[in-house]
Amino acid sequence: MAYDFDFDPVNKILRARFDGSVDDDEMRRYYFQDSRKLVARVQFEAAIVDFSAVTKFEISSSMISEMAAYKPVVSDVPIFIVAPAEHIFGTSRMFQIMGAKTRPRLHVVRSANEAYEQLDVVEPKFKPMF
Repeated sequence: MAYDFDFDPVNKILRARFDGSVDDDEMRRYYFQDSRKLVARVQFEAAIVDFSAVTKFEISSSMISEMAAYKPVVSDVPIFIVAPAEHIFGTSRMFQIMGAKTRPRLHVVRSANEAYEQLDVVEPKFKPMF
């Protein structure tokens, strides 16, 4: 699995961290299955999807379109996509723009620190979910 989940119980932040290689199949499993199951079980006030440790990112534009057209995983809390690499940032922005009507609280940032600043979090304490 190219991603794992952790949680900061003090600040109530749910985080998905991607690592290594990410392709359409991994993203499909994450977006349409695993994340939806998890958010139904966890009370959180913000979410972070972190691509900082990704070394290979092969997400097609058709996958982005499919995800953007689908019902959001959540829409009532701020969600931050952390995308330091230029191509991941661009792809994330494409997703943000295509899904803007149903994801008004989605933000794309370059670093986790940017997300923490916007959330007024100084030192998050994440614990593994599994």
